[in-house]
Amino acid sequence: MVFLHKKFLEWLECLSLLKRLPLAFDGLKALENLAEDRHPVSIFARDAKRFFLRHYHILENWPLQAYSSAIIFSPQSCVVRTNYVDKMPGWLVKTASKEKTWTALIQEIGHTSRVTELAISPDCKRIVSRCIDRNIKLWNTVTGDHQTLGYPENFRAMALSPDGKQIVSISDKNIKLWDAVTGRHQRTIVCPSDFASAVAFSPDSRQIASSFNKNIRLWDAVTGEHQKTLTGHSGSVCSMSFSPNGEQIVSRSGDESFKIWDVATGDHQQTLGYCDAGLAAAFSPNGKQLVSRSYKSITLWDIATGHDQKIMGGYSDGLSRVTFTPDGKQIVSSSYEDGIIIWDAATGNHQKTLGHAECVTAMALSFDGKLIVSGSDNETIKIWDATLSDDYKKKLIYHSASVVAVAFSPNGKQIVSSSEDNTIKLWDAATGDYQKTLEGLTKNIKAKPFERDPLWVNDKKLWNSMIDEDTKRH
Repeated sequence: MVFLHKKFLEWLECLSLLKRLPLAFDGLKALENLAEDRHPVSIFARDAKRFFLRHYHILENWPLQAYSSAIIFSPQSCVVRTNYVDKMPGWLVKTASKEKTWTALIQEIGHTSRVTELAISPDCKRIVSRCIDRNIKLWNTVTGDHQTLGYPENFRAMALSPDGKQIVSISDKNIKLWDAVTGRHQRTIVCPSDFASAVAFSPDSRQIASSFNKNIRLWDAVTGEHQKTLTGHSGSVCSMSFSPNGEQIVSRSGDESFKIWDVATGDHQQTLGYCDAGLAAAFSPNGKQLVSRSYKSITLWDIATGHDQKIMGGYSDGLSRVTFTPDGKQIVSSSYEDGIIIWDAATGNHQKTLGHAECVTAMALSFDGKLIVSGSDNETIKIWDATLSDDYKKKLIYHSASVVAVAFSPNGKQIVSSSEDNTIKLWDAATGDYQKTLEGLTKNIKAKPFERDPLWVNDKKLWNSMIDEDTKRH
């Protein structure tokens, strides 16, 4: 404890000057794990991690500011601040902080242009983002550092494998595979046609599905070998996704139909009729149903028969998102004018409407289905109790522009949001506290045209375990 109380800031200063600052986080985390939960060492280490993460950019670039700026802008209850406030320069006579305790915000990173897709690696140490300037960036969630991957001129889409080992990007006439840990380019697959539009990994990360014009091609994710081509759409394929068990693919094309395919054989199984300009579809958790959205209605489909079971309409403006609850018993939708509506998946009956003062631009469910988070044009994020109240539980105000994407962590304890203010932010779902901002954007964040909400999580593991662990103890 003597070292922590007397030499902690000097240690950070030395690591910064030696260009080894990231080692501090590993050391603090190990120290916290070794000590008992309420032991003074554990308490100091936990607080020191928050101090380190919040001020990483300052510590890395201006290490001497550890004794002034980092102290001043830490909350009043910060243990590091309390122990080192006497080391601040004498000319700093006012040391008050607006924050009394650490908020949920841990760190902030960003792009230089509008973000269109986000994914978090299974080990939760990396975020992969894609923006409209065609950059793919690989972020370190501890330090906020990033590297930019090379990109083709007509870059269209990207995906992170569910196991977190590969990134795939697609452009006209080629597919590129990248190592998601190192950022190293692995291989390029040359395709015989152009106009690429979508790419996806199978749930087991072994296959890649890509769309070129009217066809879907399946590839071996390890060897890059072409496996089969799925043909049958009369219009260009604009989106696709695998079923939860990876045995089927649903695709949507410009012919305004959804088609179901058998992944093993490549056979076309069902066409889900005329979909009234259907925009997107989601499988039910058991893989037996599909819910699709158009601009003003929702359709529930039986995958086995291809027949529509229910049509839920009455929207006054375009739908932005539709999804099943984790138990498959409800459907949750959001629109630009009518707020969030919860439907009974069995009967199609309207159950509840959750209103927003402005256009709802983003929506996501927690993995237990108990909470809903929504983003709006009025720069706010709201957290809702999906089971009880018609009123929101928390209102989060930290973005300075429209919120365009939101998602929950697998354990429901955190929220990630992106906005047209060019930032990605992390929040505590229980308290609504702001945790971290990821910066580096030069243009605002916007979803791709087909799927308005660009923020997606491949798997329940795709969250920052470091952040989850840090947040749950505060």
